[in-house]
Amino acid sequence: MKKFCLLLVLLLGAGLSVNAESTVNIFVRSLPNADLRLYIDGEEVCDLNGPTAKVQKLPSCSTDLVTSAPCYRILKINKDGEYTFKVAYEYTIPTDGSKKYYDMEKTFTITDGTTYNIHIDFKGIRKKEFTIPKEKDVQKWTKEWDELPTVTYPKKK
Repeated sequence: MKKFCLLLVLLLGAGLSVNAESTVNIFVRSLPNADLRLYIDGEEVCDLNGPTAKVQKLPSCSTDLVTSAPCYRILKINKDGEYTFKVAYEYTIPTDGSKKYYDMEKTFTITDGTTYNIHIDFKGIRKKEFTIPKEKDVQKWTKEWDELPTVTYPKKK
């Protein structure tokens, strides 16, 4: 009976690991006048915009300076494979209200049941990159930053 129970546990465990979904935590710091959209393999998946943290009315600007709070989104991916992540970034220039468009793209190999942490790092308006944050930063950010609703990819039909 013990051998049967052990065999049953091993088989169930193996079956669960085959169907395990992966978790990708995507972190974005506070940004002014930004609209960020996440695309995976060319399909729009979600926005990456935190709640509004501050609105400033500046006399020399035609639009308000709206700053979002730092945030993170949990993304559940249903199967392993290579995925191309793209973040499209629309920036509104406060002085005249015109818009500038930027994007960044990187391919990640996702393995079932694994958790990944990705930081969308902005070092100036034109220098952006996906970075892998330190575990201590991830722990701090998940406590202090706003969590956006979890998204599943591909969407279950």
